[in-house]
Amino acid sequence: MPPLGLAGIGWAGTFVYWVNFLAAAAVIAFHPWFKEYKLFASLKFNRDVFVELWQNG
Repeated sequence: MPPLGLAGIGWAGTFVYWVNFLAAAAVIAFHPWFKEYKLFASLKFNRDVFVELWQNG
């Protein structure tokens, strides 16, 4: 892989922040201590809205 310099620092930082966010969301979603708060209860998948957004871009 070629050296990316300053752009590589940006890409690495972005990757680390996303992994950190996904790990924190997984802990909050699946850890028993957080289950009682039901933080993700209002997030429901609506197929019709998804299809419309996908088609419109």
